[in-house]
Amino acid sequence: MALAIASNPDLAILDISMPVQNGIQAGQQIIKVCPETSLLAISAYEPEMFLGDVIEAGFHGFVSKGSIFTELISAIESLLRGDSYFRFSKAEHP
Repeated sequence: MALAIASNPDLAILDISMPVQNGIQAGQQIIKVCPETSLLAISAYEPEMFLGDVIEAGFHGFVSKGSIFTELISAIESLLRGDSYFRFSKAEHP
């Protein structure tokens, strides 16, 4: 958190399941101090469990870990253009 806040990044990629505090809480802290930072959530869990919380917290995108190798670059490019990016693994969501 301290590094993200000190560096004021263009983009922060946060796993929903992180030790100490979850990615949603971390994202909320980052966005308060660095409102220009785009937030991308990643998770191996079913997005329905927390997607509303992710959006409400101010995240700009979500990529399922099931599709991270094929979606991450596209997600990063979208967020850096100022667009949102919410995609899920095809295995999870046919």
